[in-house]
Amino acid sequence: MKKIILPIVLSLLISPVMAKQAANDPMEPATTYHQNGGFNGPESPSPVLTDVISALNGNNEAKVVLTGNLISSLGDEDYVFQDKTGDITVEIDHDIWLGKVITPKMEIKIIGEVDRDWFKTTIDVDHIEIVEP
Repeated sequence: MKKIILPIVLSLLISPVMAKQAANDPMEPATTYHQNGGFNGPESPSPVLTDVISALNGNNEAKVVLTGNLISSLGDEDYVFQDKTGDITVEIDHDIWLGKVITPKMEIKIIGEVDRDWFKTTIDVDHIEIVEP
């Protein structure tokens, strides 16, 4: 009995590995590893939002690169960022500053992503750069 069970168990363990290898073969037609059909090919790069109004209307986690000014602090890690199209709350974690001192008169570039909540849209900042005049 043990001689029969061992090969069955081994074949069950190996089958998913072999199926995954077949699915990663770029020479195989897409229909062979999409059970219900669908597209198998490159994705278009996600658009990068470049102004506040686009960020306010953007999808959650959309990438942003905004140029403008921090105009005020809302306390803790929240600030008001403004560009020529409007203003938005940005969250800048303490470790993002890297010793930079920024005033409302300084033009900066922030890189991050849209954070949509039920009642508000903010930007979660990953990086800050000072724009040289």
